[in-house]
Parts: sequence; structure tokens; C-alpha cells
Amino acid sequence: MLADAARVAGVDFTEEERREMVATVNKNLRNYETTRAVALPFTVVPPYYFNPVVPGTAAVSARKSFRPSPAPRVSRPGNLEEVAFWPVTHLGALIESRQVSSRELTAYGEAPLLALAKAYQDATGHHHRHPDLD
Repeated sequence: MLADAARVAGVDFTEEERREMVATVNKNLRNYETTRAVALPFTVVPPYYFNPVVPGTAAVSARKSFRPSPAPRVSRPGNLEEVAFWPVTHLGALIESRQVSSRELTAYGEAPLLALAKAYQDATGHHHRHPDLD
């Protein structure tokens, strides 16, 4: 099934990569099943409130105005695909300076996005670096 899905998506994986994907999915499935097996009564209230202040420390209550850092100086590259992994501050500077429109930055179809993701994956090996969940 994985090989068929990859073929439909237009990507190729080695047999070893497919085995690793299946093993990771199965491991995650076991983790999800373990989590869902925990009996949680309806009397347990969901955590709607989050306080990031560490107990015993005082929160700073003085209001300060927000001053963003100066926008970086960026130039539109010849190939707009080069900005795919730029920081959002750089993309914002491109739009603000009217070198590119927001539509241009989001005008990718599914196939080019998958190709870009595959190129990133191949270039960085990021898909091989995932935390051990056990």
C-alpha cells in the first residue's frame, strides 16, 4: 500500500525507507493505543488554563511596548523556489518591499510542493532524524 501511495504522489522510496516508515507508523500506533487505553473519567477537567510562570517566581507585570527588530534586507532570488525555507521574517520583508506578492509565495500546486519537500528531505536527511518514542 505504501509503494502505491508513493507512486501516486510521484515519490520514490527504497525498500529500506519503506520498512522504516512502516515500523515508525506501527510504533506510533502502539503509542496511540496505549494512550487511548488510559481510563479517564468524565470528572477530569481538561486543562483550559495554562500559566507559564514557574511556581515561586514573580511574573513581570510592567507593560512594555512591542518593537520588532528591523526587517532584514533581502532581495528576490531569480528562482522563487529558493525562498521555500527562508525564515518568515525574510518572507515578510520581501512582501513589504513589494518584491513579491503573497499570492506568488503561495501559488504552488501539489506536485511542486511534494517535489520541494522531497528535495529538502534528500538534502537534509531530516526524515531520518526523529526522536525515539520508547
